[in-house]
Amino acid sequence: MAAAAGSPATRAIPAAGYLLSLLALKLTATRRVSHVDDLLCDPAPALLAGLSVLPKKTALTDYSYRLSHDHQQKFLAALDAKLIAAGLAASEEAIFDLDFHAVMHWGRDPALEKHYVPTRSQRARSVLTFFAQDSGTHNLVYGNADISKATQAREVIAFCDHWKQASGADPKMLIMDQKVTTQEVLGELDERGVKFATLRMRSRSLVKYINGLAPADFTTITLDRPGPHNKPKVHEDPAVKPTSYPATVRQPIVTGPGRAHRTCIIPNNTQAKPAPPTTPRTQAPPAPPGLSQAAGPAPGPPRTVIRRTGCRDPGPSAGRPPTR
Repeated sequence: MAAAAGSPATRAIPAAGYLLSLLALKLTATRRVSHVDDLLCDPAPALLAGLSVLPKKTALTDYSYRLSHDHQQKFLAALDAKLIAAGLAASEEAIFDLDFHAVMHWGRDPALEKHYVPTRSQRARSVLTFFAQDSGTHNLVYGNADISKATQAREVIAFCDHWKQASGADPKMLIMDQKVTTQEVLGELDERGVKFATLRMRSRSLVKYINGLAPADFTTITLDRPGPHNKPKVHEDPAVKPTSYPATVRQPIVTGPGRAHRTCIIPNNTQAKPAPPTTPRTQAPPAPPGLSQAAGPAPGPPRTVIRRTGCRDPGPSAGRPPTR
């Protein structure tokens, strides 16, 4: 992967040695490259990197500055190809979860833009990062930290181009928050044949419409998942025209999944239909023949024990004097 990315190397240390040395710092929770001196006497990180000793902080810092954004993109493309070959990421029917994450900057007078930081519930100077996670295997397949306010809306398109280069096809479906991209970019995704599901911004007119719905307008469905919130109530509008979207979309309005306010979703998959409600099982499914024979005869019904005041439940210790 390092060779495919064209990562730089030196005469003494190959590119894989540098990359594995930086990975060793992450695996040992070393927050800064300058703290590598704490691991110089430990042979395990050096063994991971294939070296006798880890490079010092000057060498690792210089190497990190030699890596460009093109190197990172090529390395991610090679990594995703390996993940697909190993079955750790889906190449067909690929569904991904997309989201931003703001990394706080604690320095003084930084030349950074202000982004919303959820942990502080306010905008602060930070580095905006973007991640894509395979929803089936929960593995990260894409990341980018070179994002500004002017380009953050098109990061979804950049991920689709990256995944098409790595797998040969666009993603099957994208799940994202309402602030990940704009409705114009959602139109571009629809033209490429990429399905998506995102939340809709709650404008005043939309909130008024949602609050005007009666309880009889909702239908209870059953989700195939454990937990208390598996029976939400859904009201679906079959064709709704968002403000800047070039076509009409479905608009399911969901209430009851553990949230105080009703949630408005806009997917562009017009053929998807909710699964029929599931009925509780009255009898356990039969076990396979091999498993039932190995397990032996089925246990009988449980023994009902009636407890009375002043009487002790008879059992294996019946007839023995009570212990004090």
